[in-house]
Amino acid sequence: MAGEDRIYVLYGSVEEGISGKVEREIFSIEELRSEKENKEENVWILVLVGLGLAYFFFWRFQMKQLVKNMDKKTN
Repeated sequence: MAGEDRIYVLYGSVEEGISGKVEREIFSIEELRSEKENKEENVWILVLVGLGLAYFFFWRFQMKQLVKNMDKKTN
């Protein structure tokens, strides 16, 4: 059963049917995805990139504080 935003089609070769070759042994089923579904995937990629950047900046801030504390101890 197809999902709400998905469509499945039986894919053959239209050009062969037009040219008169009516026998076809191989067909395939293709899934068409909606634009809404593709946009949702892009959102998750952006969320993951944002979390990665936040982690990187937090780590950088911590390293900066560590260096400052070590400088205070040596002086």
